[in-house]
Amino acid sequence: MYDRGMQKQLDGIIRSLRDTLAEYGIGEILEMKKGALRVRPEMISCDAWRFFQGDANAVNAFRGEYMSAYAWGAETESFMSRKLGF
Repeated sequence: MYDRGMQKQLDGIIRSLRDTLAEYGIGEILEMKKGALRVRPEMISCDAWRFFQGDANAVNAFRGEYMSAYAWGAETESFMSRKLGF
């Protein structure tokens, strides 16, 4: 159910996020279209994405550890390790 107070709070959070990103020179990473806010993935550089695309630098940089502080990273780490024969 629509709640005007919650909408104002969300608007404030989005404004703060956009301002912070702009301060760091990456404000264009967010896009608002037809009332929908999204992150533009083409603006992000991610070593894991490059690894899975076969980028030699990303593959060679992997040392057998991926997001080990997070339980959800174990499955991806296992897959990456198996791919390289670790």
